[in-house]
Amino acid sequence: MEIIGKSVIRKDAWEKVTGQAKYTSDLQQANPLHVQKVISPYGHALIKKIEVSKAKKAPGVRAVITGGNLPLTGEEIRDRYPIAHDRVRYHGEVVALVVADTLKHAKFAANLIEITYEALPVIQSPMEALNADAPLLHEQLGQYIKIGEINPVPGTNIANRSKIRKGDKEKGWKESEVIGEESFSFRPSDHAAMETRCALGRIGEHGLIGMAAGVPLNQLPLIPELIWKSVKGER
Repeated sequence: MEIIGKSVIRKDAWEKVTGQAKYTSDLQQANPLHVQKVISPYGHALIKKIEVSKAKKAPGVRAVITGGNLPLTGEEIRDRYPIAHDRVRYHGEVVALVVADTLKHAKFAANLIEITYEALPVIQSPMEALNADAPLLHEQLGQYIKIGEINPVPGTNIANRSKIRKGDKEKGWKESEVIGEESFSFRPSDHAAMETRCALGRIGEHGLIGMAAGVPLNQLPLIPELIWKSVKGER
């Protein structure tokens, strides 16, 4: 009751407004490698060919990575490749990665990658996705690994169907004085982080890569810890 109705200063406010707060991209590593993404300009398309020979020969390039040998990922349902394979399903989907000594080298080589696409019909809204003649984004929807609470509908674009049954619908309608029917839609929203998107990884034993955001909090360096505490509501 001492807080309600009062303005409360955030614990990290002074650090942020004075520019002292340290974010992931502020962490300096000795001779790090840099990665540049190559993304799809199409909302839906088949990937017919990826030519990376010029990029691999570019100065400073250590590796060019494309899809095809990576597992499907996802939380409730594993339906996404980390790097697109065979087709892209949204504008901006990652198609290739260039690893180089500097960001300048990585960006230069990324521009040398030549990708041939075959554009496919796109879906512009959730309602359009429900149409019987809408293009299927996931033809193997029923084969994906998922958690028990998720119920996809194979042969459609419905990733999960949730049923809510409570009370007697017909009885409720008969007893209602007014019945209204309307359709509503809301714009997508997301939390707005103050830092730009960035990730750090370390190559450990046996070639395993550990990401800063994927280790226990007490093992995180100071910079990701600041962000993690903000996400968890601890700051």
